[in-house]
Amino acid sequence: NETAYGWKYNIEEFKVFKSWVSGQDEYFNEDLDNFNQYWNNLTKRSEIIDLPEAINAELIKLAPKHLAELRVNNDILGNDEDDVDEGIDEDKPSFKLRDYQQEAIDNWFNSDKSGIFEMATGTGKTFTALGCANRLLKEYSANHKPLLIVIATPTSHLVDQWEKDVSKFDVDLLVKAYSSNSSWRKGLSEQLLDLSIGELNNLVILTTHITLAKDYFREFMSECSADSLIIVDEVHGIGSSYQRLALDDTLYNFKLGLSATPERWFDDEGNEAIKDFFGEVVYKFTLSDALIRTNPETGKTFLTPYEYHPIFVDLTEDEFEDYSYYTAIISQLFNKLKNKNSKDKLKIKTEIKNNLRKRQNILNLASNKYIEFKSLISELKQERNGDIKNLLVYCHDTNQLKKINAILNDEDILKHKFTGQESIEERLNLLNHFSDGDIQALVAMKCLDEGVDVPSAETAIILASTSNPREYIQRRGRILRRHPNKEIAIIYDMIVSLSEKHFHRLNKNQRDLELKIMEKESMRYREFANDAINYNECYNLLDEYFRVVLK
Repeated sequence: NETAYGWKYNIEEFKVFKSWVSGQDEYFNEDLDNFNQYWNNLTKRSEIIDLPEAINAELIKLAPKHLAELRVNNDILGNDEDDVDEGIDEDKPSFKLRDYQQEAIDNWFNSDKSGIFEMATGTGKTFTALGCANRLLKEYSANHKPLLIVIATPTSHLVDQWEKDVSKFDVDLLVKAYSSNSSWRKGLSEQLLDLSIGELNNLVILTTHITLAKDYFREFMSECSADSLIIVDEVHGIGSSYQRLALDDTLYNFKLGLSATPERWFDDEGNEAIKDFFGEVVYKFTLSDALIRTNPETGKTFLTPYEYHPIFVDLTEDEFEDYSYYTAIISQLFNKLKNKNSKDKLKIKTEIKNNLRKRQNILNLASNKYIEFKSLISELKQERNGDIKNLLVYCHDTNQLKKINAILNDEDILKHKFTGQESIEERLNLLNHFSDGDIQALVAMKCLDEGVDVPSAETAIILASTSNPREYIQRRGRILRRHPNKEIAIIYDMIVSLSEKHFHRLNKNQRDLELKIMEKESMRYREFANDAINYNECYNLLDEYFRVVLK
């Protein structure tokens, strides 16, 4: 793993999966498949060379004799002094804030240092927030006053991601406070006391949304008399019924929320709690803005332009029978709900929700998706001369993921699953190998929706998605981050839609209900199509679909 990240951060590990134990066999077989492809020299981005041959070719002599001689992107890996904390400063080229980021910071300060940044994925929310923190630190330092900064993220993996960015500017002490790092509690009271009496100029605590809401964490915060800034990444997540306990006005003087999608889906109470604590959105930089505005340093737009290719998928006869069965039940329940004399409306709504979920599962797991997926992979291999790389695949559940992995195996594509089952270290390793090209495809469930950086990804295939805007907007954002040599991104979106034949087999009430659902589904379609390079083609396809189905 001859990379900067590998030299500086990786700790090697050894895993054992037992092929004879139920539940472990899939991990074993996946690793075995990948190993065999490497060992038999079947991969395009690595070459297996026998040791005697390597010695004869004097390949070992090409390596530098000392770590300090090895440079990657002008970073001397053997010299940790090059990584000293120097502060985020707009005067330093490596940390120069973009004009819109500076505008966001100004807006926040002009809003009493409270508010929300609604900024598209990939537009630099993290560094914009750190720009706010750095400017506030300078103010407090000039007045010889201590400052506490608390940064909360949805997952511990994102805590580690933020740590790398925070460590680039000058802080007296940084503490990671979350469940897998239990030692933090022992010293925090003393550290907060040191801050309160001025022994520390500043203290940064990195934590998770869940820990932020814990009673013991809030008790720690109440011990500190210094002024404090709270930054909440992916701020929509903090609005859940438990996590909003963290939103205590008495604990924090200054507040900043970050999200590409700050609104919670069908949760007015959660949205109200977020708004009450953080205030209004004080700066908005949309995905459309990032695809239009040009970075003066590169001459390119801030995000990568993309093509959108919807793939309409029909149901099999058996699937349609199940789908129409649930549609009939849902239609009857809606009629009951309209009846003013109807009792127990909450129970009916619960039944509607359960049946909608069952019917949605039919769409998410439609078997024709696998036929379309295999056909698409074959086409991409042909178009790209067999060179499939930088591919993300989004699946609905583990069964779908297994079937997709089997297809990729058949097509000799090196892939790995990316789910909640992998450790933080494993995920970082996977992302590293994906970026290097050692892994051609990541097959994900949920875990690549939020906050995870995969800028090298060029192509995404979405096999399942909800109508929740946050989910599909986050997924689109993963593929649009700028990366060297990436000029365009491509999104393939599999949308299950009833054929003309199936649509007209529904009765009138069911057709009316189906039209409402189709219109709701088309919201995602239109959202993706609006900013795509090929938006005319997308809308022509959608118009043609409705014209054929409804004729």
